[in-house]
Amino acid sequence: MSSLPVPFALRCRRIRIGEKSNDPASIAAGARIGTEQGADIIKMRLTRKPEDIQVIQSAKKPVIALGGPKADDMLEYFMFIQHCIEVGAKGVAIGRNIVQNEDPADFVAGLKKIIHLNGTAEEAYQVYINHSLT
Repeated sequence: MSSLPVPFALRCRRIRIGEKSNDPASIAAGARIGTEQGADIIKMRLTRKPEDIQVIQSAKKPVIALGGPKADDMLEYFMFIQHCIEVGAKGVAIGRNIVQNEDPADFVAGLKKIIHLNGTAEEAYQVYINHSLT
């Protein structure tokens, strides 16, 4: 048997007519299902709501937050990343917002400020706009 971790990514869609797929309780149910199916890591979308903590608690495994759609406002995006870490996500899975950024290295430096150095979104934004890799 392999000792590689089993990741689990689930897209939560409407379960019943009128039920919103952006509802933290629905997303939390998906995270719980992933854990029940044997996932070691859960990659889920977070909603930017305080109730996102339900997703983290329901997973009972490390949660990696999806990076979301292409961001135009970098400060707002850093605020989203700060929210993800504050509610308990262990990291973020970001693709297009890095590779399509004008300054990907500076953007990653801003992310590092939040994720690894416990900085704020405002501090991360300053790193990004000042082109400082510290």
